[in-house]
Amino acid sequence: MREEEGQPPRVMNMVIDELCILNEVEVAVDGIPVALSYLWESESICVIYEDGDIWTVAVSDWKVECVGSVNGGIRAAAWSPDQELLVVVSGEGILSILTRDFDLLREISLQQDDFGAQKPISVGWGSKQTQFHGSEGKAAALKTPQVKNPCILTWDDEKIRISWRGDGQLLVISSVHPSLRVRQLRIFDREGSLQYTSEPVEGLGHQLSWQPSGGLIATTQKLPNKYQVAFFEKNGLRHGEFSLQYPEHKVEEVAWDESSSILSVLLEYDSEQKEQWLQFYTRGNYHWYLKQELRMSHSSSVLFLGWDSHLPLTLIVLGEDFYKEIAFAWATHSSPLTSDSHAFTAVIDGQNSLMTPFRDVIIPPPMSAYKLESPTPISAVAFPSFALCPSSDDIWIFSVDGSAILHAIEEKQTDEVVGRLECRHQEKLRVRISVEDSPEGMPRCLSLYWKWMWVAPDTFLCLTIRCTLCLWKLSEGTLHLREWMRLKDEVMCMGISKVMGFVILQLQDESLHQVSWGEGLTISQAVPFTSSLPPGAHTNQLEVWESKDSSDWHLFSVTDRGHLLLDGKKILGNVTSFLLGFHAFLATTTDHQLIVCFFYESPDLTIKAEDPLKRNIERGSRLVTWVLDETLVVLQTPRGNLEVIHPRPLVLRRITHLLEKEQVEYRESMQLLRRNRVNCNLLCDHDPKRFLASVPAFIQTLEPSLLVLFLSDLVEEIVVETMYKDYYDLDHVERASTWSDILKAKETKVDRICDALCRAMESQLEGKPDLLHPLLLTHARKSTPDWEGALRRIQHLRHIGEEKRGEEALKFLLYYVDVDELFDVSLGTYDFDLVLLVAAHSNKDPKEYIPFLNQLRILQPQAFRQYSIDIHLRRWNKALKNISQCGEEFFPACLELIREKTLYRHALHLFPSGSASYRSVCEAYGEYLEKKGAWKEAGILYSLAFTPDKAVKMYQKVLDWRSTYQAAMIAGFQGDQMKDLGESLGLSLRHSSRFKDAGDALLHFCGSEGIDLSVDAYLLGGHFSHAIQILAEHGKEEWMETKVKKVALELHKECIILIQRKEKSFQDHLDRLTLVRRVKAERLDKEESVPDGDLYSDASSTVSGSTSSAQTFRSMKSQRKLERKKYTLKEGSANEDLGIIVALHDLIRSTDALCDEVHEILETLVLFGELEKAELLQNTFRVLLKKMEKGSVVIWPQMIGILSNRGFGPDVTTEEAVRIASGPTGHPSDAVRLYELEPQFRFPPVIRKESSWKLHILECSNEGSAET
Repeated sequence: MREEEGQPPRVMNMVIDELCILNEVEVAVDGIPVALSYLWESESICVIYEDGDIWTVAVSDWKVECVGSVNGGIRAAAWSPDQELLVVVSGEGILSILTRDFDLLREISLQQDDFGAQKPISVGWGSKQTQFHGSEGKAAALKTPQVKNPCILTWDDEKIRISWRGDGQLLVISSVHPSLRVRQLRIFDREGSLQYTSEPVEGLGHQLSWQPSGGLIATTQKLPNKYQVAFFEKNGLRHGEFSLQYPEHKVEEVAWDESSSILSVLLEYDSEQKEQWLQFYTRGNYHWYLKQELRMSHSSSVLFLGWDSHLPLTLIVLGEDFYKEIAFAWATHSSPLTSDSHAFTAVIDGQNSLMTPFRDVIIPPPMSAYKLESPTPISAVAFPSFALCPSSDDIWIFSVDGSAILHAIEEKQTDEVVGRLECRHQEKLRVRISVEDSPEGMPRCLSLYWKWMWVAPDTFLCLTIRCTLCLWKLSEGTLHLREWMRLKDEVMCMGISKVMGFVILQLQDESLHQVSWGEGLTISQAVPFTSSLPPGAHTNQLEVWESKDSSDWHLFSVTDRGHLLLDGKKILGNVTSFLLGFHAFLATTTDHQLIVCFFYESPDLTIKAEDPLKRNIERGSRLVTWVLDETLVVLQTPRGNLEVIHPRPLVLRRITHLLEKEQVEYRESMQLLRRNRVNCNLLCDHDPKRFLASVPAFIQTLEPSLLVLFLSDLVEEIVVETMYKDYYDLDHVERASTWSDILKAKETKVDRICDALCRAMESQLEGKPDLLHPLLLTHARKSTPDWEGALRRIQHLRHIGEEKRGEEALKFLLYYVDVDELFDVSLGTYDFDLVLLVAAHSNKDPKEYIPFLNQLRILQPQAFRQYSIDIHLRRWNKALKNISQCGEEFFPACLELIREKTLYRHALHLFPSGSASYRSVCEAYGEYLEKKGAWKEAGILYSLAFTPDKAVKMYQKVLDWRSTYQAAMIAGFQGDQMKDLGESLGLSLRHSSRFKDAGDALLHFCGSEGIDLSVDAYLLGGHFSHAIQILAEHGKEEWMETKVKKVALELHKECIILIQRKEKSFQDHLDRLTLVRRVKAERLDKEESVPDGDLYSDASSTVSGSTSSAQTFRSMKSQRKLERKKYTLKEGSANEDLGIIVALHDLIRSTDALCDEVHEILETLVLFGELEKAELLQNTFRVLLKKMEKGSVVIWPQMIGILSNRGFGPDVTTEEAVRIASGPTGHPSDAVRLYELEPQFRFPPVIRKESSWKLHILECSNEGSAET
């Protein structure tokens, strides 16, 4: 809660002999000064005297000059805030407006009868003349209000007061009306035109101060029963007031600070003793608080009271023999942030300390839970700042009269709410502060001691004037000043270590000092860091963070410019308020955000602009307190009301802490989730393995309503990886298990949880009947809702006589499913009573569903009734199962359902294998597959249906001659029928180039009659060995010469021609490729240098003249057309080299495929003694393969190097390929071009070894010929 401590961190020159006089200037004037101002532009002092003279004193050379004089004297004068205008009121009542060069702009009369230029215009609506006046009649409407007491106050000096608004556009003048003898306020603009005039007010005082923000004009009003500060608006109308605590003492001055947040009031307590009191008021939530009272006693009275226009919250008090500069700072009085604290906040309001325990109750100011009273206004309060305090909520209250009261916390059970503790402070000790016994040189006024810190049970620290740190000890009911220490500079801020027992002081020179008090005050500079404040900045707040074992500590500091420093290093900017806990800190920023930052072990922090742990807050809100180990954070808005929030990071941290305890606190976690609207999936996603293991305890801990909430919130999303990913990405958050480690294949998270909860609830259902609703929900929340399973549980309740529970369960289930859908599900249970119960809760017309149910009831047998219901519900599989149990009488309907809904696969499992029904289903299934073109499977089903004729046709269509032969034998094919079938099948196989299968089929189907056709088929396919075997087995040796040898010689001739053609084509393509590559390489070398190898990648584009299209999509037809163009062999085309490589690849691969055919021909020629022809074929073919093998090195030079050096694999890079290509066999651009090919064309085809096809007989013959 924003609170004005009223403890001045700086008080200078408290006594007259300490004033430093820089220079004395004599002005030859006997008059009384009216106004004195420093003009910063001309660097001079302007002094205005009562006799009318205006003098200036130049600061540079102390030259004195009279710049003008006003006839009739001067009664009041004031410079505008921008020092552009000077307003002077003469003794004759003339208001003069002068420029900064003292040129006259305008003169007008101060006392004017007119209201002003902004006089409101009334049309009579709601005016006094239009109101009803009762028995007084209409004459009462014409009466003008008279001031009850027209006389001015007895102590009014009748002087004129002038006050400017902060923007300098308007000024207000308070003067005594000459005829009415009452004070009035007149508001003028910069040009001197009267704008408004206030009505005569009873008891109006002479004090005057316009709030710099322009909202209120402050003055005083003395009434018979009270003395109050009155406020006026710029239009002269009243706008609120507040009463002073001392109505018997007159007010001498009022003054606003530059921020318009503090109103200072100077009271004359005792004129003879020249004792004056300064009171400071602030406003919050439309209530005025007395925050501080300073009691001053001097030999002379106050001559000037004002606030510094440059230093914020700095008051200047000037007397005849003293000068005081008092600086204030906002502070928050809250109990320490500990786990056992009730988060008390104390608000000083005069003699009361307003106390609110935010852990227990939220009460907005100015209200509070209760008040702690003091006999005199409170000067300061202090909560314990040490670790061994019995209660961190105890509080000391220091009063301005020199007394201190200790209030201790007490807890008692309330009668209204069982189990709730009421926390309230009770007075425990009242002591006297012996300020009058202070040593010489120390102030004797308690108001001059500030920043009280309760550092030990009987020890206090505070600050006082002249940069002094004081140590107070409590003994025998009195606080004694035991020791004090003079510091080298003023203390800007203090931070205390509650465990280690020391105080960190930051002085105005930015130095840090560590002070301990164990054996008296000792100061050291053993601080391991120094602050790095920007020039002119000061520290507003210091907080010490200590480790649990007290082995380490760090210092957080907040500067007046919003910098948050950790050990002197900036970690955050634009900070407006700050709270430090053990595991985290909270901060608000100028961009209206709350930052939550966690740290562990040691606060090693780096805050980034994109840090996720932020949330928006109301504009200008500041932190008040934070209930540690809870999620509650209290902020106060600029207008004074409170905003209580539960930041999501703190909520998540609290929940994860509860889930990681040895005994998981599911109940409290669930309540936090529900209260803060956190997704309930967090319970099971944080540690899935532990959650599934503790499902029974989870059910026992939570009420059924919370179980229902949890089940209703279940989703497949893993919220710790999506919704709350930002929090779980933090370093200190660890997960012991994940769903990916637990779930099996095709298993979902929701199904796994529902099944686990269902099993656990079933075991506990007898002892806890109220688990029925969440048990039903486990069926409803599955990925595929099991409504039928939920209805069967309701059906079970009805069967055991618990109809009422069953009806309540049904009503609960209807919250999660549409009643019409549930009607169909209940109909699927075949329980008509349950169907009627569900229908009663629907909007269905009984005239519609009752006749329908009656029609179903009369159907027999029961299986047929269930079949009809399933047909209505379109549950075809269940309908088929039920109709299959109705007997042979209903089989036609069953077969019709199978055919209509294509339930063939399911039907095969419902009938015994080999039965008539099974064969019918198989036949129907075969017909279905025959229409679909699945002839092989149709043939199998026809075989199972004992219809071999149909099976033969199906096998014949797929050219499966073995299955066809088997089915034909079963069907009883013989003689010509079998022969015709074989010839037809053999012809089809020959047309399909399956020559070996054609020969085999003709032998099996036709027998000896099909030898001729079978041998022809073998020879046509080059299967000479099979043909020779058949001829040998059937004694047809004469056909060896006429058929086999003849075909072998013909194939030998054709093969030689084919090999020669391939050799020529290969050589032509190879020569062309070499030429194309050379031309491209020469062009590249001329146009540009070769890029470095590391610039290439597998996605490199061509470096040739080809261009890529900007079009991002094409039809399939155009894509195929482009592919054909890409590998074109047209000379001069951009991709000619790629087309040649593809053509060479296909040529090598097709040549390698001839190996088996060449081997068969070679064996046959040798068998018939044609060695010369065989040698010719073998040599010709070997020469071609050798040439292709050597040519592959030229075509794919770099790829051959990769394969030979490292082998092909994913670790082969393009850079290596380019490096190998840079050798004598290739150009670097060749590697890039190869990577534009399809993957199968980037490497040479594998050529089989000679041993796999050549005959060694022919090699021996060649060696003999060579020797000969």
